[in-house]
Amino acid sequence: MILKTGLVPTEFGRGVVVPIIDDKLGNHSSIDNCSPITLSPVLLKVFEHCLLALFSQYISSDNLQFGFKKASDVFMHFLLYVLFVTILIKKGSNVYIASLDASKALGKVNHARLFSLLLSKNVPLCFVRVMFDWYSKLSCVIRWNNAESSFFSCSVLSEARGCSLPTPV
Repeated sequence: MILKTGLVPTEFGRGVVVPIIDDKLGNHSSIDNCSPITLSPVLLKVFEHCLLALFSQYISSDNLQFGFKKASDVFMHFLLYVLFVTILIKKGSNVYIASLDASKALGKVNHARLFSLLLSKNVPLCFVRVMFDWYSKLSCVIRWNNAESSFFSCSVLSEARGCSLPTPV
């Protein structure tokens, strides 16, 4: 039914954001000292897996991405990393790590362009319409200790309002 109408339940767009403190000895009130994670309904995860099964031929990712891919295990890559670092340290080598903080880049996607690009790549319209509706319903609540905020919109489609998608017949 969701694929026919292009509409997802409002609850699919709701998330509970929980900030995880990065440095327990650091400033707990600083946004730079926490990594937010979003808790989503289990039914949503089942739906995501169904979409992936139905439309995986249209969805690809970079070979350097390890997470959220079939036949790819982030934990296994982490264990290999730890093993490699352990061997280097035992041999007396210095080990350096560089990381990229992409947290500021997450909201920088032009979604109107993304949806247009998906359509130009012949991704089925029903999939694009579901994604558009889903993104338009994003809202969240922030949970901190035992307190929660009210739900607020965090829709990423503010710049995509001019994006029009054909409606189902």
